[in-house]
Amino acid sequence: MNNHTPSASEGDTAQRSAQLCKDPHKVSQQRKGRTMTIIITKTKLALGILAMVLVGATVVAASDGVFTDNPSGTYYHDPVEWAYENGITTGTSATTFSPMDPVTRGQNVTFAYRYDQNIVQPALEDIEENVATLASDVSNAPRVYFARVDSDGTVEKSNGITVEKGVDGAFSATLPESAANCAVETSLYTSQSDVLSQVVLNLAYSSQAWVWASHAESGDADTVDVFTRYVLGDTVTAIDLPFVVTAYCSDPFIVIDPGFIFPPIWDLLDE
Repeated sequence: MNNHTPSASEGDTAQRSAQLCKDPHKVSQQRKGRTMTIIITKTKLALGILAMVLVGATVVAASDGVFTDNPSGTYYHDPVEWAYENGITTGTSATTFSPMDPVTRGQNVTFAYRYDQNIVQPALEDIEENVATLASDVSNAPRVYFARVDSDGTVEKSNGITVEKGVDGAFSATLPESAANCAVETSLYTSQSDVLSQVVLNLAYSSQAWVWASHAESGDADTVDVFTRYVLGDTVTAIDLPFVVTAYCSDPFIVIDPGFIFPPIWDLLDE
């Protein structure tokens, strides 16, 4: 037989146990009143937030804490926070930093942060103004066409201009748009394949060789006539010579020639 006499504390415990067995509702209420310490790991926290989102609860964003200059949502926030916690946020100065040299993780974080803080975004109205100016410049830029022509009228190279040979020393150059919109330039050209004309041009050092263009006598709006001449003393001879013809075309009556600007015709009439 057990002759053990329960102590006062044991008696109290036994009495409370018996009482709780009689009133289970009281057990539940006492449990609710207890203070519990729960250790939450990052995994548990993430799962908890996910559960809150799924059930429609409100999630309050964590504050930035000590990072008053390192706001949440920026691409460098997490690495800066990690580097700060690990004591490696100090990097070299901008004057000694060499981009091609190996750097520490802390230096990477530091310079990423500095870069983000020094980005200066232009004002929206400045961007719009620059875009409008660029669009205007593009629309008003001259359209350039050219043709490089041998003495027999063969076009060696061309961008938009076709050429037909007429009588000696006369050619017809057709532009892709009205010649009235264009300033036309011509110059003699030493052809690599036209030996005869090259000899003539060599002789021109002691004489003169000319080339010029004018609006076509036929009256075609998109055609100009090109003439080549050889001058020796007082004698001017129509002779076929290789040449380059270039047209700088813009809006009607506002023709841009290299180095010159032709104003609208109505401006001239007002003077």
